[in-house]
Amino acid sequence: MMKKVNIFQEKYVNLFSHYGCGINSISDILFSLGYDNKNLNRKSAKINGMNTIEQLLKHDLIYVTHWGKYHDILKVLDLDLKQTLTSIDTMWFVGAEYIDFFEMPSFDYTKWYFI
Repeated sequence: MMKKVNIFQEKYVNLFSHYGCGINSISDILFSLGYDNKNLNRKSAKINGMNTIEQLLKHDLIYVTHWGKYHDILKVLDLDLKQTLTSIDTMWFVGAEYIDFFEMPSFDYTKWYFI
């Protein structure tokens, strides 16, 4: 079970702006949380990242735009929140380096958020 985080705290502010690190990829989300290329491969990065992604999806702030190397398989499925998170969690392995995130899901802000 994931830990509930409050993404509306000041430390998460970079997630909510195209001018911050943004949310296009998992690595962008991690950079917004204060991780860098030296520590984004840690277990704590994955835990914090997954908790944050869960809240962003739950509050309908982001959606998956591309499923990385599994896009052709997953794009045709209508996944609920739990299935989406399970899919992301399965693809994201501890120890992933910056380049690995290009084969993982990518995101965008929902239309209502940036009207």
